[in-house]
Parts: sequence; C-alpha cells; structure tokens
Amino acid sequence: MAGDQAKTPTWQAKQARLTLLYAESDPGRLGQQSGRLARYADYAGTLTSLLADGDASTFELPWDKGWSNYWAWLLGSGYADSTVDALVKRVVPLRVRASVDITVPDLPGPGLKVTAIRAEGFMYPHAAVTAVTLELGGDATIPETADGITALAEAPIMVQGAETRLPQMAEKVAGHVRESCGFGVATAVSKSSRFRLFSVINGTGGTEAPAANAPEWVALQGISSLRRDWATSPPPSPDNILKLSFGTPKLAHFNKDAVSYILASNFASARSSNSCYHRNQVLLAAHLFALIPLVRWAKPHLVTHDTPVEVDRLAPAAASTIVDLRGRDAYRSALTTPLATLLDPDNEVGAVANAG
Repeated sequence: MAGDQAKTPTWQAKQARLTLLYAESDPGRLGQQSGRLARYADYAGTLTSLLADGDASTFELPWDKGWSNYWAWLLGSGYADSTVDALVKRVVPLRVRASVDITVPDLPGPGLKVTAIRAEGFMYPHAAVTAVTLELGGDATIPETADGITALAEAPIMVQGAETRLPQMAEKVAGHVRESCGFGVATAVSKSSRFRLFSVINGTGGTEAPAANAPEWVALQGISSLRRDWATSPPPSPDNILKLSFGTPKLAHFNKDAVSYILASNFASARSSNSCYHRNQVLLAAHLFALIPLVRWAKPHLVTHDTPVEVDRLAPAAASTIVDLRGRDAYRSALTTPLATLLDPDNEVGAVANAG
C-alpha cells in the first residue's frame, strides 16, 4: 500500500488560464437606429468591410490569422474566405480587443503567478459578451493553484481605477468594452449571465488521469466555482467526469456554471492544442450565451411577426447554429450539451429550428 502511494504522481501546473465571461442579451435593440450593429444592414455592412479589409473601426473578425478549430468546425475549413451570407447565417460576432486597465494582487505562495490579463468583447447585433482571461505561469500543485485562485477571488481587483472582485470583474469590464467600439449601452432585457472557465493547459503528471476521488478534482471543482470551501465540497463522481471528444486523455467535469478540466497525459506533447481547446471553449460559451436568449425571446414573435425583420432573419439562423453546435458532426465539446441544457431547459431552440 505504501509503495502504491509513493508511485502516485504529484500533478504540477506549469501554465494555466482562467477566463470569465459576462453576457448581456438585448434582442429589443434589433432594428434600432442606435448602435452600429443593431440593424441588419449595419451588421452585414460591417462584415463586408472587414472581409474586404476596408474597415478602420475597432471591430475585427472573431478569428486571428492562422487556423481556428472552432470556426473551421462551424463554418467549414475555408472559414477565412466565407461570404457575408455564410457569416450571417451563423450569426457570427465581431470582436473588440479593448484596452482596459486591470490590476490584480499577487497570488499567495510560491506557485503560479498572473503573467498577463486580456479583455475582449464579442459583439452581436443583439448582445455583447465580454471575456477577461488571466494567464498564469510558474510551478504549483493543482490544490495550491486552487488556494491561490480562491484567495484572488476574495482580494480587491482594480478595473479602470474602480475596486471590484474577481467573480464580478468581467461585468465591470463590459461597459468599457462596449464603449470602446461604439456599441452603445445594452439594457439587458434578458437575464445577464456570468461564466467561469478554468483550464490547466500545461504541466506535469503521470500518464493516467487522476482517480475520481483524487484531490486534484476537488481542487479544480473549487477553482471553477471560485469559493473558499472547495476543500469541503464533495469530489465529482465518475459519472460526472466527461471524456472529451478530442482524445481520451482529456477529462472534464461540469460544475454548475463552470467547466474545469485537466489535460492528463498530453501536457508536454500538445501545448498548442491545449491552448486551442481553451479558446474553443470560450468561443463556444460566448456563442451559446448570445444566441440561446435570442431564440427563446423571439419564439413568440416569429408567430406574430410583430418585431423588426431582423428577428425573422437572425433568430432562425441562431436556432440552426445552436442545433448544429449540439450535433456531433459540427462541433464537439463536453461543454456543449450541459451548457445548452442549462440555458434552454425546455428546448425552445429545438422548437424554433424544427419550425424553420
């Protein structure tokens, strides 16, 4: 027994990412003169300018130059050459990389430290999703990382000189993101959503994933929920640990409003793919947070047609996109089904898609 315990690997985190999302959905702005993307013509026109490299605004296409697995799965391998019609049919957002002054205190202990903070927004005609990503680097066990993140969640964080806390940071950044691109105020007629996504993207460990009752899983559960009592929360059961589609070494645990996952045996050999997977999860969550409220809000209006034409165009497109995201052939993720179920428990999206 003692020999077996001695062979148990100590999981070390070398590099990590923590992303917080804040979504504001306001379908009522569709068709309005205010807000650059609120009208269908403005939305399509901005996409046209960006595809032609003729837009000098702060808006940009939602992908960097190079390869994006997420957009390739959703739009096809030639996504960079997509037409405006193809992008509108998927209600593809525009991206804004905002310059926001964010200051966080040092994490306690000798482990991981915050090395960079990025703020960006994904702007839809009817919604704005703000993403704030913290990069961490150093050397710590996963439980030590959980201690550090928990401490950071309770410490004062400065956003443009105003004090806030980590769980509310993306919400505080949201206004600055909207203002930076002239998107305008979102009245958020639909319930706003917060989301936390933690990813260990590089580290060392054994070739096998931690056991279902291992302290690493409990720690990751606590990092996701950003709460002090992570050590006392029950560990996930094997039934709640989901094997991801892109390789069996990757395991995930969905916990309320967060997904935490540890990339087991491919720490050293696939750093770039680990980083891409985190990015894919962020894009997927942003898309679901924006499109599902639009479809649920528009469902009765698609019967009465008492709303602007934008609803008739965008809501069915959003429903079709969500259905494809949930399908195994379009984009595969352990996050898709649980998050879609959480946001649309009565499957109203499916009803709209079937009606179309």
